[in-house]
Amino acid sequence: MWGNETRGIMNLWRRLRYNERVNYTFAELLGEIQASLDEKLQQGFFSPDTSLTVLEGFTYMPIQSSVGVAYQIGGPAVPVVGAVGNNTGKVYYFPLKVLVPRVELG
Repeated sequence: MWGNETRGIMNLWRRLRYNERVNYTFAELLGEIQASLDEKLQQGFFSPDTSLTVLEGFTYMPIQSSVGVAYQIGGPAVPVVGAVGNNTGKVYYFPLKVLVPRVELG
């Protein structure tokens, strides 16, 4: 029923829930976020976008165990950073831990 990736996310959520939490502000991580995105842009990950505008602030991507007419409130969520492609207008979301690996989430 659950894949390995989902199990990993659920384990991360459990660690976050029961361990001491560390707070980060968007402003203090913005430089590292932009540097990471610039590196990925140079590698051509976002073709045809050649530049991105980072959306200010963090958002969370909830993990749902089922799909249907009801939306589950609460449960695990992954902190993500949003960016918009300046050429195409596409909206991209990146897990914070992928962009800034030093961030300790739990």
